[in-house]
Amino acid sequence: MKILSICPNPALQKTLVFSQMTENTVNRAKERILTAGGKGVHVTRACNQVSTGSSILLHLAGGINGSRMNEILRSEQIPNKFIEITDETRCCTTLISKANHRTTELIDPSPMLNEEEVAKFKDLIKAHISQAEAVCLCGTYPQALGKNFYEYVAQCMNEDQKIVVDAYKGINGLLNNYPIFLLKINRQEICKLSNEKRLDKALRFVQKNFQVENIAITDGPGHACLVEPKDFTFYNLPLLSNPVNPIGAGDTATGITTLNYLENGNLKEAFRRGLGAATASCLRVDGAGFELEEVEIWTQRIKMVKQE
Repeated sequence: MKILSICPNPALQKTLVFSQMTENTVNRAKERILTAGGKGVHVTRACNQVSTGSSILLHLAGGINGSRMNEILRSEQIPNKFIEITDETRCCTTLISKANHRTTELIDPSPMLNEEEVAKFKDLIKAHISQAEAVCLCGTYPQALGKNFYEYVAQCMNEDQKIVVDAYKGINGLLNNYPIFLLKINRQEICKLSNEKRLDKALRFVQKNFQVENIAITDGPGHACLVEPKDFTFYNLPLLSNPVNPIGAGDTATGITTLNYLENGNLKEAFRRGLGAATASCLRVDGAGFELEEVEIWTQRIKMVKQE
């Protein structure tokens, strides 16, 4: 296993597709898709489409939503281990308006956890973490896990393993105290993390204040960038004329970038391929799903520009 994806806050993902949505009236969906969602789920799904068994998902699941989510994971043959919880797994509802290509997400509150469930999840992590070359810390986590939860995960790792972070809430202690190989978040998130409005200032803030070796930033269909210790690279993404569903695209970039780097050792090219997979995923309605042929096509269309 190359990547352990830790997803404390997965979701049963319900996607409703409308011809056109109108506010303050009844909207009837033309299509309904039920999948397993959440950042860590998307990371593992993306990786296993490229290389079966390359990533394992650790997560929490409870109630009817959790059971349905686990059934979907089994049907997709996504490798995973989970702790069953008493409270209901959250549901994330995605609303897609095809007429104007607008996507809206409605997200349930995180589930409540008791002390036994917290202890079991930490034990699950400790039991599997040594098997991975990289650990992806994905998204938010239930409050009961504690404000230092991701720091606990880092404590369980050895110095040869790489920490990849796709989150921006509750991670200041982690970024302060542990060496992060890659922080992969979007433009809005890094601005919130740094409390800066401009991207250049946000990047400098992270470099100055945290132990982050590399920073990869996505911005939806806009330019992406990669900041390495001695290089700054812009990525010009091709325009998608008819995107279907952008949800999970950033998570796809995280997973494929990490996997490709572990296989080939070139972070610039790995991020380019991650962006190619993210672009391809926007052409399908299921989050983080893509066709391998499409990944190759879109990757080749992405232009890298080194900033001097």
